[in-house]
Amino acid sequence: MKREDEKVQELCEDLGTEVVGDIPRSEFVTEAEEMKMTVLEAFPESEQAEVYRKLASRIIEGNRD
Repeated sequence: MKREDEKVQELCEDLGTEVVGDIPRSEFVTEAEEMKMTVLEAFPESEQAEVYRKLASRIIEGNRD
């Protein structure tokens, strides 16, 4: 998408929030969807699954403040 980062930043400013992580595009997502599973269920040892784990940890840690 053109200007994707700019658009996301503008939306965050409008909503008074911030981006806490970036999820790269991955074929694992499509494959898991076709299997009617999450990436963590279908490919728990994949790099994509680790991205989701790290993001979840950041969100949880941020909510403890």
